Amino acid sequence: TAAVAALHAAAAAASGCRKEGDPTGVAIVHVTFTNSGRATRATVEGPPFAGTATGGCIAATLRKTQVPPFGGERVTVTKHVVIH
Repeated sequence: TAAVAALHAAAAAASGCRKEGDPTGVAIVHVTFTNSGRATRATVEGPPFAGTATGGCIAATLRKTQVPPFGGERVTVTKHVVIH
């Protein structure tokens, strides 16, 4: 639940990542959190943003997300980011 709320705010910030010449659309991003609450990985899946400057900006923005520490193993959450 904390990850969903934190990623919602990060997705709003990432929605402004579009670089000139890149398309608009929805980016599917997988974000992995360690039990310390830190996001250690964010991967943009498939077209139209994987491998683009816009995709890199989206991933970097979502990697800054933090949640409260939790018990157990790493958790990966999928977030859809709308790019205008």
